[in-house]
Amino acid sequence: MTSKFNPVALLTTDLHLSEKTEDQYRFDLFPWIIKHFRNKVDTVIILGDLTDRKNYHADFFVNKVVDCIRSLAKHFNVYILCGNHDYDVDPTQPFFGFLGKYTNVTYISTPTIYHNRLFLPHSRKPGKDWGILSKSEMGSVDIIFMHQTFRGSVSESGRVLEGISSRRFQRFECPIFSGDIHVPQQLGPITYVGCPYHIHYGDKFEPRVLLLNRRFETQDVQFPAPRKFMLDLNHGKDLYKMR
Repeated sequence: MTSKFNPVALLTTDLHLSEKTEDQYRFDLFPWIIKHFRNKVDTVIILGDLTDRKNYHADFFVNKVVDCIRSLAKHFNVYILCGNHDYDVDPTQPFFGFLGKYTNVTYISTPTIYHNRLFLPHSRKPGKDWGILSKSEMGSVDIIFMHQTFRGSVSESGRVLEGISSRRFQRFECPIFSGDIHVPQQLGPITYVGCPYHIHYGDKFEPRVLLLNRRFETQDVQFPAPRKFMLDLNHGKDLYKMR
């Protein structure tokens, strides 16, 4: 008999929250998490790209994002990792970095170890910025969270992407979870969590949210969001066949 899966954390990433009317379904993720997991997990980790645009957000949008994060923080410890969409020029000055000033919210914009967890925010110069990987403190790390594109990962269009090599992470005998790539996938030691919903029209991947237990085992969960399918029609009458 298999043991019961008891999650302690929920992982999600690349929310790409947007001001667009057609994208408001993305905000429904927050009440869904609270409703279904407030009595099951104590931690929510967002692995980067909280918003779609990097800067110049409308006032109503900023207030809405803040309200959603604070609502999560009433029920969970919330960790937000800085992704490439979360800053413009200076990665240490993300637009929504101030969220870390709220109770139960930790915003991470520099490589940091919290409670044996290594958080690596997005970097344009990982060779320079990730010096922490060679420090003695790494011996105490039992899990790594990051936001980066690795060579060989596959995009939502099916294109194989360029990026940095994942080889330097093969020596770490611990789970590694990353954001940045929207399609859930395994690339060597890197587990891409994937988006909780479709971002672009034509996306074909199966979205997910990951639950994590104390043994770092995972379980997929689907958030009921609209799908952004794209149809190729040769004739107008073909539309009736799609019903």
